[in-house]
Amino acid sequence: MSMEATKMSNEWIKRNHFRELHCLTEYCRKVTEDLLYNYRISYNAYIILNFVHDLPETTQYEIVKNTLFSTQRVNQLVNSLYKEGMIYRNERDMKLKKLSITRLGTATVAEIESKLIHHFKALGITEKQMNDVANSLRIINFQIKLGGKLENQ
Repeated sequence: MSMEATKMSNEWIKRNHFRELHCLTEYCRKVTEDLLYNYRISYNAYIILNFVHDLPETTQYEIVKNTLFSTQRVNQLVNSLYKEGMIYRNERDMKLKKLSITRLGTATVAEIESKLIHHFKALGITEKQMNDVANSLRIINFQIKLGGKLENQ
């Protein structure tokens, strides 16, 4: 295969790969939003709820840094989760704004995750496939946080 043909082939693969990744991301978001409607929390609030679930005693600053939401948006979402009783603020140290998840928040995350896994299994997606996609996305997100850029080949 010529160098030009290889380059065109690689570009086609990249475009289609990212289109498929975008479609999958949007589908996952839509399914999750449909489930979240019954819990009275938004998709972005769920992202923060999961962040606090995975990293107890986190701060709003860490959430801003890792989610790329604005400080104001994180504050609004944290307030809504607090009002719903899903997260707890450490009142002793408001300067750091340490957050923890409540039992209701933990139960909500577990319930939604279980429903999502059931949904994707019903589509014929295996747990290994779900883990492979999650690991791939984790690597991409890690590289983005490091400021790494994909090089054109």
